[in-house]
Amino acid sequence: MAIIPSANNQLRHVRKTITFTGGAGAGAVGTVTVFTITGRVLVDTLTIFATTGLTGTGFAVFSVGGAGAASAQSAYWVDQCDPNTVATNDWVASGGAVTNSGIAGAVSTNPSNGPHSGPVALSSDLQITVIDDTITAGVLVFDCWYKPISDDGALAGDDIDAGYTPADVKAWLGTAAATPTVAGVPEVDVTHNGGTAITAAAGIQEVKVASVAAAAITAAAIATNAIDADALASNAVDEIWAKAMSDLAAVPGATASVLAGINWLFELARNKRTTSSTTETLYKDDGTTALATSAHSDAAGVFTAGEYS
Repeated sequence: MAIIPSANNQLRHVRKTITFTGGAGAGAVGTVTVFTITGRVLVDTLTIFATTGLTGTGFAVFSVGGAGAASAQSAYWVDQCDPNTVATNDWVASGGAVTNSGIAGAVSTNPSNGPHSGPVALSSDLQITVIDDTITAGVLVFDCWYKPISDDGALAGDDIDAGYTPADVKAWLGTAAATPTVAGVPEVDVTHNGGTAITAAAGIQEVKVASVAAAAITAAAIATNAIDADALASNAVDEIWAKAMSDLAAVPGATASVLAGINWLFELARNKRTTSSTTETLYKDDGTTALATSAHSDAAGVFTAGEYS
């Protein structure tokens, strides 16, 4: 049995402002997209408010609904409203507009089309359909409260609740997502890990990570003094010093790693060495293969041991 992920049952709120100019997609005969949809959602409430009254030419009317040819779908929330009846600060309802007080001045609604009660399942973009003539001016603000039905169910508008700010993620529940856009790093607010609520330390969420890719964290990515001794687990130092040394192939350079430097000192102290009047030789672990040599000289009472090479 598959588990359908659901963070909670809270309604999501999205807003879109539509400014009519009479141009294509902005009031010309045809459609004006309000909210683009991903997946499927359940719309609980849709409100439409005119911050600037509408102006239409000729016999212009408009409807509001899902994208589709069927009138019951394309005019589900508003059916053939005359834009010239929508004044500033009016609410637009099914079939017409009502004044800001919600009483006098209402335009009669289409009795066969609503208003509708209960949530509405939506699987297409929510749009305005302009019919017959053009809407040349005016501003409508759409506010929608909804819940996702499918795992990816969402409506996109100008604004969205802060608690549902979109995150750039690389994968979700094993399914690849769009390429992250924030410096290539997924950003996501995590509340639970494996079904267990995450505890916060000093206001920072704590997350257990199964593995980190090779070279994912570079020295430059760690701020100075970001990690102190108390921040290391009791066995962290043991793990660091458990790094195995090797039988070196050559003398480490002046800028070699600390590990290579310690490795060299260990071999110099442990391995076989021979000394003649002119040369000291350090051997590898097998005792026969030369690892490095140092030239020796004695002149005017000064003994010189050269750099190993």
